[in-house]
Amino acid sequence: MGDRRETWLCVEGKEQSTAFLNSAFDWLIPRSALVEGIIAVTKILVLLLVILPIHSLIILTADIIYPKLVKRVEAK
Repeated sequence: MGDRRETWLCVEGKEQSTAFLNSAFDWLIPRSALVEGIIAVTKILVLLLVILPIHSLIILTADIIYPKLVKRVEAK
């Protein structure tokens, strides 16, 4: 197990580790207010135009189909 740890620390040296950490945490770098606004509006539109309609279809389908299935089981 000690060999694995040493191998990890020695792979390609500090430059590779630094590059990896810089790319892994790029999302933490603050963006301009314009970019943040565009991202917020996009998230709201996706919620309103994609997620909520799909959710509504699932709920309505369940409300229509489930009672019919229950009636069939009770009738048998």
